[in-house]
Amino acid sequence: MMYLMRTTGEDWKFQEEVDKRPKGYPGGIGEAIQQMDIWDSAIDALDQKGVVDPFKVGIIGFSRTGWQVEFDLVHSHIRYAAATATDNSQYSLSEYWLLPWSQADEERMFGGPPYGKTLENWQKYSISFNLDKVHTPLLMEEMGYGTRDDEQRLVPRNLAIRYEISNGLARLGKPVEMYFYPNEGHQPEHPKARLGSLQRNVDWYRFWLQGYEDGDPSKKNQYDRWRAFKKLHQQDIESEGNGLALRK
Repeated sequence: MMYLMRTTGEDWKFQEEVDKRPKGYPGGIGEAIQQMDIWDSAIDALDQKGVVDPFKVGIIGFSRTGWQVEFDLVHSHIRYAAATATDNSQYSLSEYWLLPWSQADEERMFGGPPYGKTLENWQKYSISFNLDKVHTPLLMEEMGYGTRDDEQRLVPRNLAIRYEISNGLARLGKPVEMYFYPNEGHQPEHPKARLGSLQRNVDWYRFWLQGYEDGDPSKKNQYDRWRAFKKLHQQDIESEGNGLALRK
């Protein structure tokens, strides 16, 4: 299995990258397009060299790059075999309404609010309106910042925002798994939480990219769910009607 991570040189300047963002998109969408093009180009180059199977590529994003991952799942020409988005911004309707302090940033991203003349921008680029275009099994990992999900009528806000994505994908019959770490901050810090996250991602990508299942009896329920997900994924791909099928 090959791992690809973007790095920057000592002479890299953030503003120079900003200046190279593609023009002609509303608000700050050029940022997402630029990052998508970087990963698309990298995968295309590795495919042309014959060192990767383009049907067996996964993508992981944390925090802001998690939003870029979700954007790629909708807009990229790469058909990712599996994905992870961890405690990320989403630029979704739920985020807009449930996090009032984020509304200015959300409006900058889409060139305005999700109504009136700029509603079209949201419909085209926000994950909220494009869940039907996601055809990649998605693993979501969300942090609770010390707030537990133990009251039936009071869902932690950070978790409630994510339900828009996880429930939406599930209702569409698409494979999605969400894990909640109630006592962790922006990323898992407790050793058990960190190890759990790392192992879960290893299992997730080995399952979807290699067809491998860990024989640990404690993971039986996990693989029972994931095998059911695989059937959903096959049905999703077939119903898309583009002639693509899963590779075994």
